[in-house]
Amino acid sequence: MYPPEQTKQSPDVDGSRSAFELTRTTLLADVLPQGGLPGGFSNEGDAIARLLSKVPSALCEELADDWNNHRGEVWKKSAISAGIGLGSAILLARSPVLVKGVMTIMGIGAAASTTVFGSRFVLSAWNADKEQERELLATSTSKTIARVGAELIETTPGFLAGTGSGIFLTSRVAALEAIALKVRHGVDFRARSLVPESLHYVGSDVRTVCGVGRGKGTFDLLRATEEVAQYNPWRGIEEGRFFKTGNGKIKFGSTLPGTTDELIMGRRADHMIHTHADKVLPTSGDFNSVRGTGIVSVPKHGVTTFFEGTSLEAENALALGRAGKLAEAEQALQALHQRTFSSLVIDRTKQLALKVDAKWSPTSGLEPVAVRPVDFSQATQHLRSWNGRTLRLSELSTSSDALLKPGMTELMQRVLQAR
Repeated sequence: MYPPEQTKQSPDVDGSRSAFELTRTTLLADVLPQGGLPGGFSNEGDAIARLLSKVPSALCEELADDWNNHRGEVWKKSAISAGIGLGSAILLARSPVLVKGVMTIMGIGAAASTTVFGSRFVLSAWNADKEQERELLATSTSKTIARVGAELIETTPGFLAGTGSGIFLTSRVAALEAIALKVRHGVDFRARSLVPESLHYVGSDVRTVCGVGRGKGTFDLLRATEEVAQYNPWRGIEEGRFFKTGNGKIKFGSTLPGTTDELIMGRRADHMIHTHADKVLPTSGDFNSVRGTGIVSVPKHGVTTFFEGTSLEAENALALGRAGKLAEAEQALQALHQRTFSSLVIDRTKQLALKVDAKWSPTSGLEPVAVRPVDFSQATQHLRSWNGRTLRLSELSTSSDALLKPGMTELMQRVLQAR
């Protein structure tokens, strides 16, 4: 014989049960099998539902109580928050790596505390078999969340106002600018060696150039360079970005600022682009900072130089020295100094291309030893078929016809003079 059909209990006629409780009870009765979820799962679901219903009203009560009864404390906390924002903005205005590092640490800390807090609530709810226990747990937890939420709502406007003021004042007050630059030179530059390169690909300043895959693992490096260079004109200091390939696109990391004549990326890169004021050719430091492909953009002259990095050789020499193999390290260093440093100079406006080979001189650094005109079409096609690793500049041949093109003499002179 089948058991008699169970009937649902009708709502209290005196309205003592809230609409939310009625809805929750009805939904659970309709959706869950007889007997509901097993043990702790049912307790957790009920406790979470109660918590979600209480948080909005608890938050409003906290905000109203603070404004009506503790208004002076609210203004005090807001002023302190504004001061923190102002000071932080002044100190970190020229230190993007520090800013990103601080935000990352704060994010990890917030996520960890939220995880611990949530885990405690879930564990407590799991064992709360009585309705009164779940109600008490939801009430106490909602008050805690409301207190934290009220603090954020009350202090965030002040913090944002202070931060905005700090950024505004730093760019206009020389003394504040000097403080920001000291932090950048003393802390930010050093911190760059500790920050993983992947962190530089996170942020609003990151640029991705899509549709540059040419098939068979090749990329249109020239087009990608032209697009990203628009975001980094010459602004009085050198600026650089890491970049990497993947899925038919080239992704450029956020901008790292340097000084008027130097850029400190903090670590050796597989690929890197950066700006120069007037120097058309890469410096020895530029060559030794890049393992694969490096790019120098000279916005003032409309020239872009692509070069093959020598970082692997430099790293090998340093590794031998650290290992105490001084003789091998000396040989590796001599080999590095004796090698040819190759680059390709492109002037898109005048459609000119030069291949430049340089050698190291103990007295004057890198010196061009061969400056050869290259057919512009051949050079650009070569860059549009970049293999994602090295430039293979040895494949480019000299063109005597390119020597006669208008502007070629001036470009060769600029290469030889702006070293």
